[in-house]
This record gives sequence, C-alpha cells and structure tokens, in this order.
Amino acid sequence: MRISFLFVLIIAFVPFAVAETNGPKITIDIPAGPNPWNHLDFHDDPANFQFAIVTDRTGGHRPGIFEDAMIKLNLLQPEFVMSIGDLIEGENTPEKVEREWDEFTGFIDQLQMPFFYLPGNHDIKNSMMAKIWERRFGRAYYHFVYQDVLFLCLNSEDPKFHLGDEQIEYFKKVLAENEDVRWTLVFLHRPFWAYSDEEIEESNWSKFAPTLEGRNYTVFAGHWHDYVKYVRNDMKHFVLATTGGGSGLRGPAWGEFDHVVWVTMTNEGPVIANLMLEGIWDEDVHTEDMSTATYNVFRGLAVRGGSRVLEDSNDMMTTAQVRIENTADDPMKIHATFEPHLNFTVDSASFELTVPPNTTVDQPVKVSWADSKFLIGSGPLTLQYTINYRFAKHKPIDLKGKHAITIDQVFNLSATTDPLMVDGDLAEWSDFPFRVEEKGQVYRRVNEWKGSEDSSFMFDVRRNEKGLYLGIKTEDDILLYNENRAPDDKDSIEVWIDARPETDRSKGIGSDKSPEFLRLVMTLSDNPNEMILHDKEKLPEGIEFASTKHEGYFELEIGIPQSYLNKAQGMEWKNLRINVGQNDRDMTGQTKSLWWRPYWKSAATYEGSGTFTRN
Repeated sequence: MRISFLFVLIIAFVPFAVAETNGPKITIDIPAGPNPWNHLDFHDDPANFQFAIVTDRTGGHRPGIFEDAMIKLNLLQPEFVMSIGDLIEGENTPEKVEREWDEFTGFIDQLQMPFFYLPGNHDIKNSMMAKIWERRFGRAYYHFVYQDVLFLCLNSEDPKFHLGDEQIEYFKKVLAENEDVRWTLVFLHRPFWAYSDEEIEESNWSKFAPTLEGRNYTVFAGHWHDYVKYVRNDMKHFVLATTGGGSGLRGPAWGEFDHVVWVTMTNEGPVIANLMLEGIWDEDVHTEDMSTATYNVFRGLAVRGGSRVLEDSNDMMTTAQVRIENTADDPMKIHATFEPHLNFTVDSASFELTVPPNTTVDQPVKVSWADSKFLIGSGPLTLQYTINYRFAKHKPIDLKGKHAITIDQVFNLSATTDPLMVDGDLAEWSDFPFRVEEKGQVYRRVNEWKGSEDSSFMFDVRRNEKGLYLGIKTEDDILLYNENRAPDDKDSIEVWIDARPETDRSKGIGSDKSPEFLRLVMTLSDNPNEMILHDKEKLPEGIEFASTKHEGYFELEIGIPQSYLNKAQGMEWKNLRINVGQNDRDMTGQTKSLWWRPYWKSAATYEGSGTFTRN
C-alpha cells in the first residue's frame, strides 16, 4: 500500500504524522512547504519478495567458492534460495557419490533459509546417480507457488539432454491449474532454447515452450558456465555463470564470473541483480585493526629508525637498526631493498622478513664508507620496501613505501672573523658542503622529480659574534609565482632552526600551526628577479634576508641574530638543529619538496638530525 498524495496533504497540518500500512510504519515531521525527501511512496507492497539463485559448482570446481556463497547468502537474507543444477561433480561408484552429497548437504545446512534442489547433468549422470537422487531428494522435477508466483523446477536429464513426455504433461497440468498467477519462473539446468533447431527438437523443448505462451514468464538455466541474456517470444531467458564451477573468470565482458543472482519479484516482473561473490562482504570487511595497520604503512610508521648520529666522525662503519613494526592481528611480510648509493655501501643490499602479529622487529644494517668527508655532503640511504598482508577472506595486498636512513654527525661551527654581509651575494662563501641533489632527499612527489636540474640546492652555515648565517644556492628550471598559494605549495625555500634546549628539541617536531622552532620561508615574489622573506613582520626582530637572481639559479643569504638564539636556548647558545628544504611547483600543478635532512614532521626524522655545535 502506497502513501498517497492526499495522505501527505492531510499530515502536513500536524507536527508529526504516523503512516500505518501492511508494511512499514513511519513517524515523521512534515511541515508545510518543501521537505528533504523526494516522495513517500515506499516500496512496501507485501507481494514483493526477494530470493537468490546459485548456479554451477562443477566442471572442475574450485574449493571454497560455493561454501563462501552460503555464508554470504546468510548475510543477504533472501527468503529462499533456488538452484539450477550441477551441484556435485559426479563419481563412478555409489560410495563416492554419497560422500559428495554428504559434503554438499553440509554446505546447505549452513543456510538460514530454504534451499530448492534441481538436478544437472553432473548430478544425474546415470541410473545409479538417479536412484541416489530419488532416495535423498525424492522428485527430480516439481513446482510450487509463492506470493502468487509460479515456480517450475524442470529436470533437463529426463533422460540425458531431454524433457520426458511425462514431465511435460505434469507441467501442462500445473500451468492449467495456475492460469491466473502474476508471473511464472522456470528453472532448468540446460538452456535448451539456445541450441540448434535439431537439438531443440531432440530435447523436447519445442514441445514444452509452447505451454508457456500467453503468460508472463522468465527462464533461468546454467550448464555453459558463462552468463548470457536472451529474449525469446519477448520473454527474458538467462544462462547463468558459476558459483564455484570451472571458469576462465575473464570477467563480465566474457560472462565469466562467480555470482549469485538476486531476484526481487514485483508486479511488473522480476528485477535481476547479479551479485559478484567478491563484492559481498560481512561487517568485518575492513576492521579498525586492518585500518590501523595499513594506515601505519602509508604514514611511514611501519618502517622507522636506522639513522645514526656518529659520536666519532672519523668512523668508517656503523651498524644501524631498522625498526619494523606490525600492528595487525595478522602476519606481515616485508621485502626491502637499498637503492645504490654513491658513497655508502650496505653489507646486505636486501632482506625479507615475516613479522608476527603485533610485533616489532629490529633489522641490523651494516653500512660502511671510504672517507669521513662523505658524511658532510651525502644524502641518505633509500630503503624501498613492499609490505604484504593476507587479511582473512581478502586477496593479498601489497603496500609500497620508502624509508630514508641518514648517516649523520654533529657539525662543528667555529666563529669566523671574515665579514658576513647579508646582501644576496655569495662571493665570500667559498664552499657549499651541504648538498640536496639526490632522489633520496625528495620528501614529496618523488616520482615527479626529474633530477638536480629540475630542483636542487646547496648551502653552508657560518657564525660570528653577531649571530648565525646561511648561504644558499638554489636551482629550479621553472619558476612560477602565485600569490594565492600557501608558502609550501609554491616555489620557495624553507629554513628551520631549533635553538631550544637540547632536551626540548631532541625530536624537533613541533606544531604545524604554531611551531616551537623558527621557520623561515623565502618565496618567489611578483618580481621574477627577487625572493622575499614570507611573513617577515611576524618573525623575531633582527632577522636579515637578501636574494640575487642569476642565470638559472638564486643566491640567498640569511642572518639570525645571536640574541634570538640565546633567548631560545635560555643561555648563550651551545648547539642547535638546522634543516633546509626546497618546494618546487612546476607546470604539472603538483609541488615537490626536497629536504637536506628528513622532514622533521615525518616518521623518518631522528634524534639529533642536523645538529650544529659551537667550537
């Protein structure tokens, strides 16, 4: 019974309305004027119902598929389940056939709703199997009426590839006794209507099909293991695919897939929905445990550590510990490989591990180098890895990531007596030992970085009695100005300085909104030959900045007053941390980011990275 427009007009005058039908009851506030729904014509006709159809399980059945279908049908809760035959493979001895049926009926016992059997050619191959069917299930063809819909269940093996005359007479009588049903549904194993004219005659389909004339009907069959929809006499005839039977599984375009058919019976006929088994999941399709585990991989938290700050910069070897954490309730497999590095050698270039559930494993990595000077200019080792999870009922998933391992040292800063002028001219800077020009130093959009000519930079750090100074030389093949973008989303240089006491800055991670360290951002200005210090008015007093544009690169100079550093450290400053980054936005519309040391707000950061100390 539908809620009528008259009903809506009546209830619009009361604050709440209750609609009582043979189906649902609704209590809803309906004020005058527009409402946030399209209409209140609910599909609550009590004559409508839903049932499911399972199809071929044989011809080289794949274990577990049909059983999975039973579990998923219980999730869908149809009123009953129909079959179209080929439920067992069929063996050559009674004992084996009995075992097959015992196994199959065990699957059906899991169902919470009625299941209607129908024989296929695998189920009744010979007289021996026909006798077993009769003893177990009685009739091989039958009918029933449900909600004024006539269900005809035919035996296409009466005998093999045939509808017997007695069977046809049975259904003629059934049809005559049910002339006024609103629809007729026909189920059989072989799609006789789709064979050659000679085979249609041989099967007796030519004798049965005319008995359906003059009524609304739909036919379902299987046997071919690929889905095809036909129209015969303006009525739909379906050949169904498989529910675990032999199949190439090439997909819907080939009609090859595992499915159950979901049928909603309406007064206008059946509405057909093919539900792929892999698309039907219970409420545990993605649990908090799975979400946390995969999210940790995406955030770079599954593989951490390994970076070292050496106590003695003259060392030529160290052993790092890469920490691999599995937070899932399932095992995690990892395959990891170090990319080749110009200066560092890894004793074992790759490793594989299986990490048990909710376990952390430390993997030792032995790293060596030929000269201590390599520590100053070298970028990090890059560990490329693939993490594999096999969550219950899911296909295996592979999650790829990379992790930077830096072999670092504490850099000594001796006071210079040379004059340092913040004028954008780097002529007085003789060398730039700190370089960012390797792929492992690309923090964001690594696949879009085309090399050092695309974007790269080098810098040096000096100090005198007045303060700290940085000289930076940048390269960027395409310079774009956009005043509306955030500083880190356009061409810019960032300098982060953490001069807080050592106990406070050990990790160097502050708040994005209000960082506890000094963040200096130099962005391209509307003058293509100039960069500007972003938000200069909000920075501590006395900070200096200047830039000079050259052919293909910028030179930048920054001065931070001694007074700021002493105030941040609460005494005359002794040591601090520095990181320098470059943001490069090109015509692709994406912004790449390169950093000298791992980005302080990433999982790759480590205690003491980029530390400079006064000499």
